Amino acid sequence: AGPPLREATSLRDGSWGVAVAAGRAWTVRVEKEGFAPGRRRIGAQGILEEHLRLLPVSVRAPFEAEAAAATAAASFGRFEDPASGARFLVPTCDLLKSGLAFSGPAIFEAAVVDVSSWISLSTAPLLVGRTIGGMRQPLQTV
Repeated sequence: AGPPLREATSLRDGSWGVAVAAGRAWTVRVEKEGFAPGRRRIGAQGILEEHLRLLPVSVRAPFEAEAAAATAAASFGRFEDPASGARFLVPTCDLLKSGLAFSGPAIFEAAVVDVSSWISLSTAPLLVGRTIGGMRQPLQTV
């Protein structure tokens, strides 16, 4: 991903518009405070209407990242979504920032997807990540 081709600010109803070259595929990224970013790959000719829903962030918790853990128990943060009861066990050590071990304040954010709701499920991003070496890696959902 490179720099944005165009930026647009939404109107009060959340709608927005942007003109791009026809016949080209592009990625739309939508951000709003309090919501997980949304992203969709689009490619079409002519005028196109797309709908993109954003998941509200239901867990937001600061923690202290460590370059290396003193003990195995100290290397994880435990976070919970009060509405759903979903629990997260998140590594707090050996995090990388620009390829280097990172120590300092960090923030964990999560948006919980209700898999029994097609509307909620449609907002979920693809569960594929990338390793440090750049390989695609499927992520697990519970």
